[in-house]
Amino acid sequence: MFRVAWKQTALNELAQAWTQADADQRAAITAAVQAIDRTLQIEPESQGESRSHDQRVLFEAPLGVVYEVAPRLSSVTVVHVWAFRRRS
Repeated sequence: MFRVAWKQTALNELAQAWTQADADQRAAITAAVQAIDRTLQIEPESQGESRSHDQRVLFEAPLGVVYEVAPRLSSVTVVHVWAFRRRS
């Protein structure tokens, strides 16, 4: 099991998305954060899609996150988060 941490910059981005959201979006953001944490605790190297600089990207609507895995430390760090809206 991996330990998941969020960089302060990612937490600031999450807070900004939260404050700009309505009640329904806030509920979806809360659920997405919980799902992201659960997903990244288990085999984070096989989740999402690989990106440059040993980073990966994962989407859990309405959020996207960029994260880094440190296998030797059994840790994951979320470095960037953003909110998006699904297309109709």
